[in-house]
Amino acid sequence: MSHPLETKIGVLRGRVRRWVAVYGFGYWLAVSVAAVALAGLADYVVRFRDPGLRVLASMAVVGVFGWAGYRFVYGPCSVRFRDVDLARRVQRRFPSLGDDLASAVEFLRQPDDDPTAGSASLRRAVVARAAAAAEGLDFREVVHSRPAWRAALAAALVGLAAALLMLADPYAAGIAVARLAEPLADIPWPQVHHLVVRNPVGRFARGQAFEVEVVEAD
Repeated sequence: MSHPLETKIGVLRGRVRRWVAVYGFGYWLAVSVAAVALAGLADYVVRFRDPGLRVLASMAVVGVFGWAGYRFVYGPCSVRFRDVDLARRVQRRFPSLGDDLASAVEFLRQPDDDPTAGSASLRRAVVARAAAAAEGLDFREVVHSRPAWRAALAAALVGLAAALLMLADPYAAGIAVARLAEPLADIPWPQVHHLVVRNPVGRFARGQAFEVEVVEAD
C-alpha cells in the first residue's frame, strides 16, 4: 500500500500530465490548422500552376506538423516528472515544508534494512514529520493551468478562423485542401474569367494594324 505522501505526489503527477497534454495538443492543433489555412489561402490567391510549388507547399505543411508535434507534444509529454522533482516543486510553493518532503520521498523508496541509507529510525521520523506538515496542504496549487488554457484558447481561435474561411467559400476550401493533400494530382482551380472576342477579325494583310475587343462573357 502506498504511503499517503506517495499518493499525494501521484495525484499531483497525474494533474501535471493532464495540463501538459492540454498545453501540447492545444498549441500543436493551433499551429497545424494555421499552416493548412495559410498554405490553402496562398494557393487560392496565387493559383499555383507549377507542381513543384504545390509539392513544396505540401512539404512545408507536413514539416510544420512534425515540428509542432515535437516542440509542443513530444518534448513536454516525455518529461518523467519524478517524485523528488515534484516534491521540490511543492517545497518551493510551501516554504514551511523545508527540505523534509523531498527527503521523505527519497526515504520512502529505500528499504529499512539498507545499510547505505543511514538510520532507519531517523528516516521514519523525517517521513512522519513531512506527512504531518503536508496533511493540510493542497498540492494542486503547485500546478499553473494558465499556459494550458492559453493553448486551448489559441486552438479555439485558430479553429474558428479556419471554420469561417471554409464557410465563406466551402467549394474553394475543399479544392485548396485537396490540392495540398495531393500536390501532384490534376485538381485545377475553376476558371474565374470567361473572355470572348466581340469583333473577331477573320482576315487581314501582313503588317496591317487591327483591333479586337475582349469582354467578359455573360
